[in-house]
Amino acid sequence: MTLLDILATVSVAVLTSLVTIHLARMRTEREFQLEYKTEELIKKLLEHENYRLRTFKTLKHHIGGYDDNELRRILLRSGALKFEDNAGIEVWGLLERNEDRLTAETGTRNN
Repeated sequence: MTLLDILATVSVAVLTSLVTIHLARMRTEREFQLEYKTEELIKKLLEHENYRLRTFKTLKHHIGGYDDNELRRILLRSGALKFEDNAGIEVWGLLERNEDRLTAETGTRNN
């Protein structure tokens, strides 16, 4: 094998690695952007002035493409907490809009 063959092989290997890294980075950025946009959408739904709480069923209806537990993790990253309404239905709301419910449900007092 000549020096030229070695340089060509190394060049192809380096170029292939760089392209692979670039494509992986682009894919990762798209995935993070999708998650960020989803969290942003959830916050908008939970900040609506007429609805302090939304049922999990409603959120799942409007935000498709995620299984139940994955959607719950995204809700938590969005700053939401899970509650149950009087009928035992799973509802979600932002902490800052539902702090009174947190105190009422846990039975603790603010000192």
